[in-house]
Amino acid sequence: MTFAAADISRGEVFCRTKGASLAVSSTASAPRGGSPRIEIVDLVKSYRREGGAAITPVNHIDLSVAANELVVLLGPSGCGKTTLLRCVAGLERPDAGEIVIDGKTVFSSKKGIYLPADQRAISMVFQSYALWPHMTVSENVAYPLNSRRAPKTEIAVRVQQVLEMVGVGGLGQQYPSRISGGQQQRVALARALVGGSSVVLFDEPLSNVDAQVRAQLRFELQAMQRRLGFSGLYVTHDQTEAMELGHRVAVLDAGVMAALGTPHDVYNNPPNDYVARFVGVANIWGGTVTSLDGSTIAAKTPFGTLLVAKRVSQLADIAVGDAVSIVARPENLRIDVATPGPLPENAVAGTVEAQLFSGAHTEIIARLADGQLATVWVHDQSRLAALVVGTDVHLSAAPTQLRLVPASSVAAP
Repeated sequence: MTFAAADISRGEVFCRTKGASLAVSSTASAPRGGSPRIEIVDLVKSYRREGGAAITPVNHIDLSVAANELVVLLGPSGCGKTTLLRCVAGLERPDAGEIVIDGKTVFSSKKGIYLPADQRAISMVFQSYALWPHMTVSENVAYPLNSRRAPKTEIAVRVQQVLEMVGVGGLGQQYPSRISGGQQQRVALARALVGGSSVVLFDEPLSNVDAQVRAQLRFELQAMQRRLGFSGLYVTHDQTEAMELGHRVAVLDAGVMAALGTPHDVYNNPPNDYVARFVGVANIWGGTVTSLDGSTIAAKTPFGTLLVAKRVSQLADIAVGDAVSIVARPENLRIDVATPGPLPENAVAGTVEAQLFSGAHTEIIARLADGQLATVWVHDQSRLAALVVGTDVHLSAAPTQLRLVPASSVAAP
């Protein structure tokens, strides 16, 4: 399987297969945990800005993608996720490291290997769709097969199959300008899948469609990936996409890997407060460790002492006097109207600043004693009448519902 690069500068990259069947290869359905489909070893890519400043969006990255696995690269703009993807695709040449795709080294600085995009065994789906406006939907999808001179009867059958698979089976004779953005994205996905590539790269493919269509396409993409068994790298800045699609999520921060794990682990056990802030909603409270006993760690904060269970701490070695950050997810906090007397254990005092209805829950924004704002999600709508703006409240959580991570030098947003 190789790329046919019609116009790399426009981001139009299509795969063509030499001497392979039109369907996904049998090895594509291999269970995860076998030989990696993509191996990225100590990869580095730097640029020099106008004026001489150097930046390194890919800074010694190690990552592997197993057979039948989709790994999502997640992070804000400028974190390096798209540059990393383009290095794998062959659209950027790294400075150092190694990339192996399906057992074939496509880049190695030590061995002097660099295969261009049209010699790599991958397909790619772009944010901009990259559909040719002068071709019909069927012609766009058929392009990778035509480029390898597959039999016309086979092309017609395979194109119709893949269009039906992505939900646009009746649009084969339409031109891209005559269909919606969501339909165009389905066509772009169909074109990437039609050649049967075992490795597919996705560069924010759903960012240009509306929220409802995006949710539907996420479901369809997950189902297709499971059915076809291709491996993939998927770039997004959308946390929901990352959580729903990824077998594993890699969170990037200024060119380095800030976290790598299953969506559940990255969300529930963030290694630092950068990951906690970016993946989901989190209240981050600074503190200093005051004591450690057999099961809990006590940390003094600007609004009282909080206890965190040792087993959920992200700090391997910790001592009294260490600066830490406490992560409190809004769904793990309970909010109650304040009563006279001392605060309950593991609670902080505040005042309700706002109620924000979000459908399945209502966000309560409370201002704490030190001026920080905290977010709590309330699902029981009957409780809202007592939590109006101006009400004194206390927020509490069990020690097992809080996380302790290293103190950050980055200011809160």
